[in-house]
Amino acid sequence: LGLTQTEIIDYYTTIADNIPLPLFLYNIPAQTKLMISVEAVKTLAKHPNIIGMKDSSGNGTYFNTLLAEVKAEYPDFTILVGPDEMLASTMALGGNGGVNSGSNLFPELYVNLFKACKAKNTERILKLQKLVMKVSTGVYSVDKSSVSFLKGLKAALFTEGLITDYICEPLQKVNGTDLETIKKNVAELKQQIIQVL
Repeated sequence: LGLTQTEIIDYYTTIADNIPLPLFLYNIPAQTKLMISVEAVKTLAKHPNIIGMKDSSGNGTYFNTLLAEVKAEYPDFTILVGPDEMLASTMALGGNGGVNSGSNLFPELYVNLFKACKAKNTERILKLQKLVMKVSTGVYSVDKSSVSFLKGLKAALFTEGLITDYICEPLQKVNGTDLETIKKNVAELKQQIIQVL
């Protein structure tokens, strides 16, 4: 897509003007092939029906700029992060939290990390963050495709009996060896999480 920032602003504004519910912006350039600029977010944050944003770019500089420029000017504008690995650092810099995929698999880990961040309990944050990073390496990074995160999460949820192993074509399920690795890693993570919590 070759959308301009003006087109993005106009699109979100039209939606916000015409729906009864509050609206969140969603920045996920890996899927949309474009970024919502910080200036565009600042413009959209003025709209009374646009109440926040989830950023799944994984771009720390971009996210920190959102916090420094948008959150500073609009403190009630909610800013959430997508990548699990960035939840603690996001909250340390004034973000509101995250919509983290790993919470589908280990909800207690992410709830406790959120609470530790709110309490500014650095020792606990570091212990929990270490486990979040193990989710990243032991679940999201096992398959070596460009969508390893998605395939790893779906495989892990399948091994836990939470979903079927279906994945939309043209994507293919993780191979049997990777599935066994993910299953083993999930079992080990469950035990480690129990010990820390």
